[in-house]
Amino acid sequence: MDLLDFDVKELYFNEPTDDTVHDLIYQAAQGYSDGLAEEPLAQAYALAPENLSVLVARYRFFYYQHRYEECLQTAQQAIEVARKRLNFPEKWQELQVTMFQDTDMVLARFYLMGLKGMAYLQLRLGNLLEGKVILEKILSLDPKDRLGAAALLEVCENATVAI
Repeated sequence: MDLLDFDVKELYFNEPTDDTVHDLIYQAAQGYSDGLAEEPLAQAYALAPENLSVLVARYRFFYYQHRYEECLQTAQQAIEVARKRLNFPEKWQELQVTMFQDTDMVLARFYLMGLKGMAYLQLRLGNLLEGKVILEKILSLDPKDRLGAAALLEVCENATVAI
């Protein structure tokens, strides 16, 4: 499977979004530098908890605030939304390359990038084994390393050796 070989379809941020939710995300972006982003993001999430644009905005907010636990929870939520849409198994550990045939590859890439984000966050939180397992799974699905998981895995393995 080549994760760069796909026809571009609708991207998560192109999916229809309620005007109120869209305005709240915009308000959060405009208010970020003044510390006024969290409330509009919480409101957007309350209105549309499965909207990928909302989840990505929350992920980025928590990430840049160094709130990695909340960021990890948000990544898990985004992955769950994508998983349901793709009809993937409930456990990412059960994913097989064949499951990516005849599926929405744009959303599948989003799903895998979400897993990579989860792995990165696990590493940042000091959970090296958890991060390593996720990265190894991604590489088993992406042997050409189109998503760049190998570099993170190398960092993880070097950190494990240093400990």
